[in-house]
Amino acid sequence: MAYTEDKKSTGLDLLTWAQLANDDIITVGDASDSGRLKGVLKSQIQAQIDAKQDALGYAAENTGNKSTDGTMAGNSDTLFPSQKATRTFAEAKKAEANTYSDGLITALKDGVATQGNTLQKLYNLILGADAEDYVANTAARDAYNIPQLPFTLFVIDDGDSKWAKYQATTTGVGATFVKISDPDLLNAVMSASAIKASYESNADTNAFTNALLSKLNAIEALADVTDAGNVGSSIHGASDKATPVDADKIAIINSVGNVLNTVSLTNFKAFLKTYFDTLYTGGGGSAAREVISATLSGTQTNYSISGVSTDISVTTELRVAFTSGSFIWQSIDTTSWEDGKYLTIVNDTVSDASGARFFLVENQEGASGTKFRYAFNGVPPIIMPGDSITWKLNTTDGFLDFVCSSCFGADAGDSFNAYSDFVGGPAIASGGAANGLGPFAGIQGSGSSAYTSTFQASPVNAFGVLEISTHTSSTGAFFVGSSNAAMMRGGVGAALFLTRATPSTALSDGSNTYTIVAGFNDAHFGAPVDAVQWKYDQSAATVWRTSTISNSTETVNDQSGFTVSITTMPYLGIFCNGNWTNIEFFYSVDGQTWVIGNAHTTNIPTGSSRTFGFGIRIQKSVGTTARLAAIDLMGVRTMHIRA
Repeated sequence: MAYTEDKKSTGLDLLTWAQLANDDIITVGDASDSGRLKGVLKSQIQAQIDAKQDALGYAAENTGNKSTDGTMAGNSDTLFPSQKATRTFAEAKKAEANTYSDGLITALKDGVATQGNTLQKLYNLILGADAEDYVANTAARDAYNIPQLPFTLFVIDDGDSKWAKYQATTTGVGATFVKISDPDLLNAVMSASAIKASYESNADTNAFTNALLSKLNAIEALADVTDAGNVGSSIHGASDKATPVDADKIAIINSVGNVLNTVSLTNFKAFLKTYFDTLYTGGGGSAAREVISATLSGTQTNYSISGVSTDISVTTELRVAFTSGSFIWQSIDTTSWEDGKYLTIVNDTVSDASGARFFLVENQEGASGTKFRYAFNGVPPIIMPGDSITWKLNTTDGFLDFVCSSCFGADAGDSFNAYSDFVGGPAIASGGAANGLGPFAGIQGSGSSAYTSTFQASPVNAFGVLEISTHTSSTGAFFVGSSNAAMMRGGVGAALFLTRATPSTALSDGSNTYTIVAGFNDAHFGAPVDAVQWKYDQSAATVWRTSTISNSTETVNDQSGFTVSITTMPYLGIFCNGNWTNIEFFYSVDGQTWVIGNAHTTNIPTGSSRTFGFGIRIQKSVGTTARLAAIDLMGVRTMHIRA
């Protein structure tokens, strides 16, 4: 029904909120306007309701969904129980749980005589289900009060000093027992050998023998037998065998498998011989050795050794005699020789005899044949009487390579008794003798002369050049050589002198005249009484001369074709035979191509009264302009008889 403002019925039917449309008008009393009736749309009121719902922060529960069913039989997702219904349901479920647990405990009480701690009693029953104990012997077993069955009793001594295990069949003292195990029963089942075989049949299980036990006992405590220090100490501490025999053995590590093996000394020596034969065959250790003699003269180019073996396993020793004079050796005919073959050439003359000669080996010279090759260090191999030199054929490069010599080694000084290349000699401005020249002395003559050590870059490229000067005095002189001008005499053994020297400023002329001499002489300055020497002076214009002087009597000869020049630095050599009856002069302009020059047989100083030294001197006789001589090296070798 609808009512008026004064609560009088209008006689109209009432509608539910859901039946109203949003644009229906609802009449309300306006409290702000003395309660006068006014109309409000349903949608406006609904908006106010919705705003209140949002302000709550949750959906308001519909009270129509509240349930008081304490059994919750509906199992609904919409209904919610009241507080009382919830309590009723919980208490019902608790009663059910108590009933269930009581049933379980009742089911577990079988065998538990009294109430109390049921779980403890159950534990005790389980623990006592298979009780056991041990006693010392059978008497103690029989006196034991068996509390329950089953019960096991372990007897330490069963009357045979062995253990036994019994199972009780009755309770109390004096119970009856059944033996269930002892060692005799086990042995009756399986023998010792059967046990061993069964054990060792398992994977990775091996027999441990007395032999293995002995080995283990022999190892010292905490020893590491593979440690390098232990192994080394053991070897070092082993007893020495003074005289090994072929049956003795040495240890080796086999490269195949990296295992330890032994080799007898017989086999080891055979191995070494095979190896060393490949290295030194023909050079002083081959199985076969041949000696061939030859008499030679003149320059030897592509010399063919008569009857030589071409086999690498054969040592060839060529012993050389001389037809007349000394000679230059350039190359050998090695046709069909095996690569690596060794050749030793021996100077077969005697150092104190008149037939004493030398041969000089050129480096990579000769028009044909296999040339000699060696590391040239300023001095070629000059093979004196009794000396030898060994070569090895290198077919790959096509040379006979230097191996060794009795007189010539890696150092040029090995060829001489006294030698210097004048590297690092000090300079002096004036004064007397000076040191710094190796075995030689520097001696100043008249005037203010000096010497210095320099490097001549052009034209000769010589390393360690000594320059000696006349200075400006008209009679200035300087000498480098033996400090004693009477230290040796001729005729008592072969001798060798070699130098490399030249005038280094201007040649001698009428305005500034000087002389250079190099070799054996008895005067540091002035005219010598005894000398064997190379000589440059004004009277010979521009050629070198050879000179021998005995007791002031001189034989002097021009060396044909050997021109003096300030742009070259030639090698000047002198060889004296054993009794000094034949003097041979030899030279080279470039150190590679050599010439045997003049030979002197007259006015050679010999005898006990003919004494001299050796060296190089420059001495001026005219002019006041300094003149210099350059010296690259100087060496002397004597083969004097010591008697």
